[in-house]
Amino acid sequence: LFEPGDKAVLRFALSPAYPLDAPATASVAWATAYRVPSSIKDHVEAAVAAALASSSGDAAIFSAVAAANDALNEEAERHAAAYASWRSAAPPVTSRETIVWEGTELTRRLIYSHHIIAP
Repeated sequence: LFEPGDKAVLRFALSPAYPLDAPATASVAWATAYRVPSSIKDHVEAAVAAALASSSGDAAIFSAVAAANDALNEEAERHAAAYASWRSAAPPVTSRETIVWEGTELTRRLIYSHHIIAP
């Protein structure tokens, strides 16, 4: 989704009466559900449900997979646009103060003495 470890798995349930008398049903399992906003989950699940309702048989399954991918791509584009907008509003990196580290010699002496004195 938005991070390397984020995954969404689309699981289909096919009854014994499928495809003639019963439609396929699907659920979306989120590997990192705690990081995925409910608005994204709802959008993907609604797209899958609409695709399954609009056709039947194997075409419904292929439509549901395509709808899930489309919904995830839309959300990823929305996320990228929001991030770009946030980055453009942030102050430039050059405006930050320069940090000067002093006293590194003392730090080294403390570490050295610690290793000699401590058992």
